[in-house]
Amino acid sequence: DGEVLAEPGYHRRSGLYYAPIGGVDAPRVPKTPTAEEADDALEILREPLAEFPWAAPHDEAAAIAAILGILARPAIDGPLLMTGISATAPGSGKGLLADVIALIATGRRPARMSVPHERDGEALRKAILALALAGDRVILLDNVSEPLGTDALASIVSDMEVSDRLLGFSRNVKASCRAAWFATGNQLRYRGDMGRRVLPVEIDPACERPEERAFLCTDLRSSVAAQRARLA
Repeated sequence: DGEVLAEPGYHRRSGLYYAPIGGVDAPRVPKTPTAEEADDALEILREPLAEFPWAAPHDEAAAIAAILGILARPAIDGPLLMTGISATAPGSGKGLLADVIALIATGRRPARMSVPHERDGEALRKAILALALAGDRVILLDNVSEPLGTDALASIVSDMEVSDRLLGFSRNVKASCRAAWFATGNQLRYRGDMGRRVLPVEIDPACERPEERAFLCTDLRSSVAAQRARLA
């Protein structure tokens, strides 16, 4: 219902349990924040994203929207768009960006999944079912090389439900999945109507060997994890 859960423990109405990170409470969120406080909070949230080479300003905005979508997931009655992180070249930081977004929003890196060959729809359905049953909050399709888009994937993103035969058993199961889905790839492309289910984020280092760039923050994942309570 939009209420901010700031008291440790079980919240009966939502079914959520708040366990402060490392036993340390996050900074208090004002019940009626001013526009100035919102602007200050946005600048804090932009700090770990500062060194990513956005192709355009709206790509940074889309990355921030992805963070907020995961944080507010319990209050969203419906699907989230998949976040598609695309780059012009390998080594640009696609996987790092997905990790940073998930670490800020959940405190852990996303569950990773390699996409089976496009023609192997059964393998993809079973992999999606396994992840749905595991209950991961963020799922990453890593290093996608082919155009992305199958009935099973489109269905889980939009309908948040998957049904298939349970591996090793002769029975079908149905599982709901309210996870935030991510995909990374170089020059990501989409098949059919998958594109309208995706929030695109593009990074462009504008150099020949992006993996050789130097950064002010040499271990961004650890830095984000250490200040996660403040960022959240």
